[in-house]
Amino acid sequence: MKELYLNEADGRKPKKLTDLKLKNPERLYRDFTQRIQSLLSIDKGEFLGFAQNATTNLLYIVLPILKKKKNYKIYMSAHEIKWYKKLFDAGRLPIENTTFPNYVKQSPISFVKKRVTLFDPEAFVKNPRKVLSTLEPAIIILSHVSRMTGEIFATQKLYKQIKSINKNNIIVIDGAQAIGALSCRPSRLSDVYIGVTSKFIGAEPHIGFCWVNRVLVKEYAFKEWNIEPKKFFREIYSTLEVLKKRRSWKRTIKEVRTSFDKKLQHYSIPHLKVKNQVPYIALIPIQKRLLAKKLQGLKKKGIIISSNTKWSIKEPRVPALRVSLTPVLSNKEIEYFSKTVSEI
Repeated sequence: MKELYLNEADGRKPKKLTDLKLKNPERLYRDFTQRIQSLLSIDKGEFLGFAQNATTNLLYIVLPILKKKKNYKIYMSAHEIKWYKKLFDAGRLPIENTTFPNYVKQSPISFVKKRVTLFDPEAFVKNPRKVLSTLEPAIIILSHVSRMTGEIFATQKLYKQIKSINKNNIIVIDGAQAIGALSCRPSRLSDVYIGVTSKFIGAEPHIGFCWVNRVLVKEYAFKEWNIEPKKFFREIYSTLEVLKKRRSWKRTIKEVRTSFDKKLQHYSIPHLKVKNQVPYIALIPIQKRLLAKKLQGLKKKGIIISSNTKWSIKEPRVPALRVSLTPVLSNKEIEYFSKTVSEI
């Protein structure tokens, strides 16, 4: 069997377009922008910025706010990618860690050091009032879907609750594990919504994008930031190509997940049940001491997959193989994966 890629939640893919040359990257960039607007269900006139990665977008948003209003506190989910916290700890973009195309020189950008208060997102979504203060405005950074468990955190109800605690609170949602797999309407969930073109969009990494609501745009005079199409044309082209292919999908993700769960049961492979989990992320618990060996064994069999460990601010309570499911996954591939996991 050819290489089986079940790693969309991680998003790192081997670059296949390194020799690609295009005559008109600017035109492709316009098409690309329109497709991202469509994915986000936003109008043409709404703010949409593009940067070298998600962390750069976060920096561009937060820095003007903190410069103008120093009393803002920073609250961050412990499930977030490590680089977000490092941004505030170091007071600069952690370019030695963040992802960006290998052929583009990543731009170092200064920031400001700021104390970050971490919170458990599972507890936070149940009662944000236990975490946030009514007296101090806050910037809250939370994933739409947890990269660690696949649980959906961002909801319209939560957004309204956070605003009711303090109307000046700013909610920044990281949609990296949602865009491309879930229907997303940023204005119902957040003040700022960040995403990337890899992961569940499925393109070669990496372009970060950022939507900002009209109120913040006006208050802080945000101007759209953009990438240079000539430097990122491979990612632009890759994004357009994978989005075109979606039209030929014949199965839904729910159908794939049903087949996947049945095969796990057939081979007596346990999977972690998570409340409000998206159907396209599945977790197979593995003892931490055996996790690396399991991943390496699967790689030798041509199965590319990652775990839910190492990349988040805090480690998961239950280490697991993190399986990314897509509608193009066939029953034959599901059978191969399940049988291989049971044998390693």
